[in-house]
Amino acid sequence: MAAREKLIGTWKLVSWEISYSPDGAVTCPFGQNPEGILIYSPDGYMSANISQADRSRFNSASVRKASEVEKCMAFESNFSYAGPFKIEEDHVIHRVDHALNPMMVGTIQRRHMEFVDRSLILSAEETLGEKNRRHRLHWVKAEPNHD
Repeated sequence: MAAREKLIGTWKLVSWEISYSPDGAVTCPFGQNPEGILIYSPDGYMSANISQADRSRFNSASVRKASEVEKCMAFESNFSYAGPFKIEEDHVIHRVDHALNPMMVGTIQRRHMEFVDRSLILSAEETLGEKNRRHRLHWVKAEPNHD
């Protein structure tokens, strides 16, 4: 089966780890049990939404009445973006058209992809000053739940 055919569908996040070199430190940006959904549609668009588990709810039913601290915590505990995607060999390329973080809009996000059974491993590396950082996100194919 071609990579595109394997990729199309909905995926649920299992883990997100960031490892740093040269010291080997590993962090989990949204904790040990993050929540997330990743959708690749047949028309060539994708959407990713990741959040910390057990996020605090606002004290008000309206987001407009939430405190600045509550809004800041909501932003800090969620990550999302969407746009068209394409596949180049063993990489998926996301062009960010929409994002929670406005600094991501217009960027290209290149992810190495690896399929293992019903899992998808997406990874990317970046350099931050003297350190290299490697993101590794483990996704599993979603099963519809129509309760």
